[in-house]
Amino acid sequence: MQITPKEERGYCLRHGIYFKDEDFIQKLKEIGQPLDKTLSPCEAIDGWAGLIEEIEDGYNWIPAELDNDLDLSRADMDLILKCRELNGYEEYEKFVTIIERLDERFRQLSAEYASFPDNLPWYRRRVLKKAGPAYVNFFDDQTKKKTGIQEI
Repeated sequence: MQITPKEERGYCLRHGIYFKDEDFIQKLKEIGQPLDKTLSPCEAIDGWAGLIEEIEDGYNWIPAELDNDLDLSRADMDLILKCRELNGYEEYEKFVTIIERLDERFRQLSAEYASFPDNLPWYRRRVLKKAGPAYVNFFDDQTKKKTGIQEI
């Protein structure tokens, strides 16, 4: 079976899911318009999944870079997850389920860090448990011990 360009837009290769509901896809685009972003369910999922895979492989950038990567990949999810207008869409439920699984993977790879301000999103108040030297060496020994940060 050959995939048409329309189907390619809605197919998430990593998760084997098609998002075919054009109304749902259009609503996501509308949500992103005020921020000059074109949100598609697959791009949002793949961005978050890609960062998590990089963390699993040993993220080797400084913490400020991780903050930036989190803003680029996970912040869009908050826009989508907080949008009540999407609740009636069947594909929204699939989307939420995938994001919840990815969030759980991230929680397993990270530890809460009490020194981060409470006004940050939950995923920005965490440190990676294991990472490459560029990330790990940013922290002092006391913080490493307190949070369990280890070099891969």
